[in-house]
Amino acid sequence: MSNQDKRNNKYSELNKNQKSIRRKSWARIVKNLIIRGPVSWRDKKAGRYWNYGVDFAQLINYHKIGDKAASVVYYLLLAFFPLLMLIMFFISLIGRNIEITAEAVERVRTFLPDPILNIIESLIKDIRSPLSSISLIITISMALWASSRGVGQVFRGIARIYPPRDDNLPIPSRIIGIVLTIFFFILLTLATVVMSFGRVIFDFLNEHLKFIDIQKWVVDILTYGFSFFLIFSVLYILYYTNSRRSVGNIPSAPGALFATVGWILLSYVYSFYIANRASLASLYGGLANIIILMFWLNFSIQILLLGAVINYQRAWYSLQTDGTYIKLTDTIRKLESEENPFDYLPKSVAIKDRPSQDKL
Repeated sequence: MSNQDKRNNKYSELNKNQKSIRRKSWARIVKNLIIRGPVSWRDKKAGRYWNYGVDFAQLINYHKIGDKAASVVYYLLLAFFPLLMLIMFFISLIGRNIEITAEAVERVRTFLPDPILNIIESLIKDIRSPLSSISLIITISMALWASSRGVGQVFRGIARIYPPRDDNLPIPSRIIGIVLTIFFFILLTLATVVMSFGRVIFDFLNEHLKFIDIQKWVVDILTYGFSFFLIFSVLYILYYTNSRRSVGNIPSAPGALFATVGWILLSYVYSFYIANRASLASLYGGLANIIILMFWLNFSIQILLLGAVINYQRAWYSLQTDGTYIKLTDTIRKLESEENPFDYLPKSVAIKDRPSQDKL
């Protein structure tokens, strides 16, 4: 580059070659600012948080979170309806006087968008208890098969983010999906009973225990608090099961909390958008609710996978307490898929602080 090119002339006065050089220089400056952060923040706590956020964005791109979520949604959509039908059948078998009505569904409005509630309501009106034990067995088998496929794909999506162990037992994801489906089915059934009949239980206590005056707002807090705890517990178990099959002491609580709050916020925002902005009914007609369900499942799975990324990052950065630290993305990009990134941590990290390799 000549001295004439190096002069700080106005951009409009430069020729085509000089403008190209100037644009590339600006691009390098902006890229360096985004990746490394402001100069005054570097080697400080603010710089650490900045690098954490940049690393998080790079991990999303590296693991292709959007593509993985789209591949899971198909199987999860197959699992949604059979699992819902199985829960309704089971509730109807508890007693003849127990009925899941539209009023009971309204109690979960906080956690599900309105179009999805419409789908559930239409199913509730059509679902009836099986007429024979044979039909019940067939229904349970089909629902378990379809639901386990969806849950197994969710499990596999998280497992592909975490670094795997070399000594894992070769358990198929379908078997894990069946076990988790049965467990989730029990929890969801319990949640349905509590959210449907919680008010009845408290009315019974108020009627027979006069010294206890339970207000309606207390019932609402307990009901929604239980629902929040249930969602957190389900996600925690899902993350914990994967973390035990991966290298490193990858925590489960940060991602489970993020995914729980994110899922509830998603339902709020999605419901508001559908009610006030979107006109999907005129575009998709009778398929609008199904399309809305597919988009909602896609966003929900993305939040779930982002929670796994947060857990992974938490385990990585918690081992680097000194001033210098390595980004997780910079490490895993240099490794093969089966290599352990924790082996490439700085040697200054104490042995006792390194991730445990003990089996479950």
